[in-house]
Amino acid sequence: MTTILNKKCAICKKEFTTKHITKAYCNECYSIRQKAYREKDKGYYLYIVMDKSNKVLYVGSTEHLYQRLHNHISGNSNIKDLMQTEKWDKIKFLDVTELVYNREELNYLENVLIELYNTEWNTKLNIIKDIDKLREFSLISTIHNLRQQWKTYITRKEYQKSKKR
Repeated sequence: MTTILNKKCAICKKEFTTKHITKAYCNECYSIRQKAYREKDKGYYLYIVMDKSNKVLYVGSTEHLYQRLHNHISGNSNIKDLMQTEKWDKIKFLDVTELVYNREELNYLENVLIELYNTEWNTKLNIIKDIDKLREFSLISTIHNLRQQWKTYITRKEYQKSKKR
């Protein structure tokens, strides 16, 4: 038997009914909250998965950093086999939102890094349709100058610690 609960939304304070004991928001506020969460990390990002010796195993790009990296870590992605092994040690990312103009340029930079690091887990390059050669050189030059600005998203140790909680 399912119990229907009367609750008060934590945001708008309206009463609503639910079957879930932990639900704290009405459907309308929940939708608004989820949309805001998805938009907060919107931008252009490159990320790399590295081993303990700092060898780059995988290069990726995304417009939604936290969502994409969560998918990788939780095993819901094309590199789930890698993420379920002890081969990876850390994930680093670089915010290139101010550098690239569109997804095509982001894909181009991802290809450059895949070729530079000769990664074993990337199986194919992105198809790049139309970027001016001068723009390509400009992007490569700028990304080279940003190499010290990669930030650690999570380490394997941190991930394992969070799983135990």
